[in-house]
Amino acid sequence: MNEERLRLFKTVIEHPDEMNVSQIARCLEIPQPHATNGLRALQARGLLGVRRERFSVFYNLTADRSLPEATSLQHAFIDLFNSPNLECDWIGRMMVVLKAFTHFNRLAMIRRLALGPATKRDLEKASGVIVKSLGHHLRYLRLAGLLESRGDAGTESTYALCEPTNPIAKELVRQVLGGSQDYFNNAKGTEENLRLLGNREDGHRFVVVDSGV
Repeated sequence: MNEERLRLFKTVIEHPDEMNVSQIARCLEIPQPHATNGLRALQARGLLGVRRERFSVFYNLTADRSLPEATSLQHAFIDLFNSPNLECDWIGRMMVVLKAFTHFNRLAMIRRLALGPATKRDLEKASGVIVKSLGHHLRYLRLAGLLESRGDAGTESTYALCEPTNPIAKELVRQVLGGSQDYFNNAKGTEENLRLLGNREDGHRFVVVDSGV
């Protein structure tokens, strides 16, 4: 969830052969150090490949094969950016969509809502967020097009998960619901709830916690 990184990612997707950092920076009219930092962040998350040639660094669309979720997400972004119906304000819309996935409590709510309609009490139990604090989390899910509320006047509202129309939201929901492991803390947000299981062969450390659903 970073506007500059999204623009960098879009630029590389629009030039699939490969570009070096200075070319990408000129395309976006940003300082080269900004481009370098943003591209490194995308590459570190498996979304871009990198090739070094003497003093130049080139980026391309070779995703990290050890991270299948990154490959799937990259393909979703390629479909989005190549769409003839891409909105003029796509960057603002993407920030709204991505915001829905930037907190482990909202991810826990998505998992619970996938099981069926839920009340605020149900969501409190699933996410660990007290009912009085649920409002802003529900707002982000609603703005991203993931949530609808149901209920008549005088009755307790229930909430249901919508089928997302945005391809990035659709892919992220698929990954949240389809993963056998959770890469987030869905309990109370403290480090003590995270359980470090080990190191991967490629040197990346990872944590896995129980879903609680």
